[in-house]
Amino acid sequence: MARRTASEMSEAAVRDFPITDFQDFEIDLLEVKDRGLKKDGTPTLVASYNQQKLTLNLTPGSNWAQVKWRIQPGLYDKSDTASMKVTLSVGEAVAATIFKIEETVKAVVLQKLKKAFPVLGELDANGLHKIWHGAMKDEDLFSAKVVLESKNADKLTKFTVRPFQKSVVEVVGKDRLQPLLNENSGFMGAKARAAVSAESIWIILDQQSRPTSAGILWKIQHMMVDLPEQVRWHVPNPFANASWDDE
Repeated sequence: MARRTASEMSEAAVRDFPITDFQDFEIDLLEVKDRGLKKDGTPTLVASYNQQKLTLNLTPGSNWAQVKWRIQPGLYDKSDTASMKVTLSVGEAVAATIFKIEETVKAVVLQKLKKAFPVLGELDANGLHKIWHGAMKDEDLFSAKVVLESKNADKLTKFTVRPFQKSVVEVVGKDRLQPLLNENSGFMGAKARAAVSAESIWIILDQQSRPTSAGILWKIQHMMVDLPEQVRWHVPNPFANASWDDE
């Protein structure tokens, strides 16, 4: 057996996280692990799947989703230039899988929060459940983050983009992605494929150090986008040939 050189030994081993097609997801393999309390008293919780990071292919085979609205900073993320929000219309089957995952994680998170913050015991079931902010809206709209800036390049969302009647481009990072977003209405209405990870479970406290909201940070790992033709609408002047002498 050949010995590894010193430089080879100093290099970190690279392993791929397994990606599960959404229809193959098994709820029994999902686990919410408790890593202890942070300084602010909130629990550090991690969602794992079969002992690995939960990563789903939302569009296996010939399936496509659709970018519902512009990819842009979320309502509460205006100051965050490192990431943007994307909302995908994913269809009923994918939505059912995401909802199943979120309900399972939600039950554990709310239980942990109630134990860590006795003040939550004063809330009825409805009030307690309002703390959870799910990624699914309406029937099939799923919201996630695309990462544009990071000290670790491996954490950036990878894009494969085909502009209308142009060559396919591989895009990583804000400097390369932003011009495409500007030229193509933020990818709104585009067909898309996406692989997404449950990156973390977030918890926000108010000024009285009480939990006000929690949820899963879903991160787009890879996204394939087929851009439609861009149309610039023009309103013609109906008075171009009108006479100033008309009575």
